[in-house]
Formats: sequence, C-alpha cells, structure tokens
Amino acid sequence: MTHRLKIAVLFLLILLLLGFGLQWAELAGVFSDSVSGIRAQDETTYASSAAHLAMYGGWMTPKVLGLFYLVKPPLLIWLAGISMKILGVSRFALRVPILLAGAFATLLLFLWSRARYSRWTAAFTLIFLVANPLWHTFSRICYTDMLLALAMVGALWAVDRDNTLSERHNIFLFGGFLALGLMAKNVAGLLPLAVLLVFCLLTRRRLPLVSIVKSCAVTAVIVAPWHLYQLISHPRWFWTDYVQIQLLEFGLRPPIQPSPDGPVWFYLKRLIVTDPVLVLLVLIALPLLVRAARAG
Repeated sequence: MTHRLKIAVLFLLILLLLGFGLQWAELAGVFSDSVSGIRAQDETTYASSAAHLAMYGGWMTPKVLGLFYLVKPPLLIWLAGISMKILGVSRFALRVPILLAGAFATLLLFLWSRARYSRWTAAFTLIFLVANPLWHTFSRICYTDMLLALAMVGALWAVDRDNTLSERHNIFLFGGFLALGLMAKNVAGLLPLAVLLVFCLLTRRRLPLVSIVKSCAVTAVIVAPWHLYQLISHPRWFWTDYVQIQLLEFGLRPPIQPSPDGPVWFYLKRLIVTDPVLVLLVLIALPLLVRAARAG
C-alpha cells in the first residue's frame, strides 16, 4: 500500500469515527456546553442562512429571517450552503463541511506528530483527539470552532516546518491559514500570531517580522474582497453588526454569561470535567515542555 493510499484510508477512518450518525441529532439538539447544559442553539441560525443561500442565492450577503447577517464572516455559511446545494437541504449536508474540517485537523495533527516525534506519538495524538468529547462534538455540529481549530493547527504547522517563515510556500501557508481563521471566526483567527510571539519569547528567538508582514499581506488579499464589498454595499449595516456589535460590544464588553465562572476557570473546569485523562497528561508533560522551551 502506497504512502498516499495509507493517508487516504486513515482519513476515511477518522471521518467514520467522528461522523458516525452525523445526521441523527436534531438541530440545536447537541450540548455545546454539557457542564452548563447549554445546547448548540446557534446551529439553527447557521442552518437557516445556509439553506437560504442554497435555495435562493445571495451568496455575498447571507441572511437570517430576511435580514442581513453580518455579525461574523460568512465562511461557515458559505461552506454549509455549498454542501446543501450539492447534497440537498438536510442536517447531514449542513454538518458535512465541519466534519471534513475536523477530520483534516485530526489528520494534520497525526502527520505533524509523526514527522516531529514518532509513530507512537502520532497514534496517541489521534486517539486522544477522537476520544476527546469537545473535539468529537464540535466536529459534528455546524459551528465555527472546528474551522478555527483547523486554521490554528495549519498555521502553527507551517511555523514548525520553518520557524523563521523564510521559505515562500510557508509564508503563503501561514497567511492562508490565518485567512481561514479570520473568515471563520473573525479576529480569533489571528491567535496563531499570538502563539508565534509567545514561542519566540520562550525560545529567545527573533520574531520574523518581515515574513509575518508578508504572510499578513497574503491574508489581506484573501479576506479583503468580502469585507470591502460589505463596506461599500451595506456600510451602515456592516458597521453596526460587524464592528459595533461583534468587535466592540461583544469583544470589549461581553454580554452577561450564564455561568458565574471567570473565563480561565470556565474553560479549565470544562476541560477537567470532559477529559480528565488529557488534563493529567498535560500536567505530567508541563516540566518537559518548559525544559524543551529553555533548550530551544
């Protein structure tokens, strides 16, 4: 069996493990936060907008209940809409793009771990990902999170291949994955830049500013057309939804959360509850991470 065929078979296996019974759960029927008992209610919004695109068009400006939906970039809705256009309007078609994103992210982490460390490390990486409740859940619902995860994994993989981003194809890879994250989940797509900055501080390496600027230029070329179109075609709506509500209101003054936990304890508590084995392994590995960072 050739190397590429083995990768293809592994990808199909990951798809099966993550996607079995993909269409069975009702819309917004899955718990996106099982600790607080909160269901994935935003899935109905994305489903409505994607179905409207598939049936009636208007791809540049997604709508929900007849109103422009410009709170977030439209990549998720576009992908779900294309899937529905090809496969028909169904829960399966709605969720297929996210399943593919989750499977690609899982496969990339497997290949990255194998190239960086060993086959055993790659195998355990695959097992822990597929068995992780959050990874499994968010690979099966129409949410932006798995697209962002794929974007982050891809961007950091490009950096690991070339720490200084000196090679042209890695500059394009890094910029392309940044664009994927931005078009999926807005400014959260820039998180790989923060990770790269922390990496350079820990390893006392010079930040490759010139290469980062080039990658950001690639990102700008990709994300600019949709943003400029909305700024020209629907300036007031775009400014209100995208900038004032999403970036300034939700970003700087988040709405009251259903949980009294602070942001750090909120996520840490859910990680401990949903995957205590992974948390234990992280604690065991922390000294090795610090040692590796100092050695680098």
